[in-house]
Amino acid sequence: MENETTFEQHMMEEGKMPTTSIKYNKTEQSIMANRFIQDALDGNENPLHRFIALRNLEESVSIALERIKGDAMIEADKLAKGGDRVLGVNVSTMEGRRTFDYSGDSVWLDLKNKMKDREDFLKGLKEPMSDMQGVISNPPMIKYSGATIVLKFDK
Repeated sequence: MENETTFEQHMMEEGKMPTTSIKYNKTEQSIMANRFIQDALDGNENPLHRFIALRNLEESVSIALERIKGDAMIEADKLAKGGDRVLGVNVSTMEGRRTFDYSGDSVWLDLKNKMKDREDFLKGLKEPMSDMQGVISNPPMIKYSGATIVLKFDK
């Protein structure tokens, strides 16, 4: 518990942003990341405790970014059209990813529903089977992504 408090104190100064680095680049980010985990890597702290503290910090930063993004976007829109350097960082704006909505096309909706029905059918198969025309249907292969640690913070 003492290391968690030390970590929290290290990250925050009264009324200021968490101290990370005054240089904004990938090298400094890597150095700071190593500082965040060094006690755990050295065996002076439980790695799970540090993981939880860092995930808590990540969630806090995510909330802060979401809250300030609109105001930051207003400032970024004031920059030159092709972008500009701010605090040593190249900053520019761009529109979000383009997506397509096919839901207004009845043929597409029908094919999507047929695909869903086919997937449900294949998920139910335990072994390959053949239909009347001799077409073989194989059960789907199950793939797992990497393992992860699930954290649920209290409100």
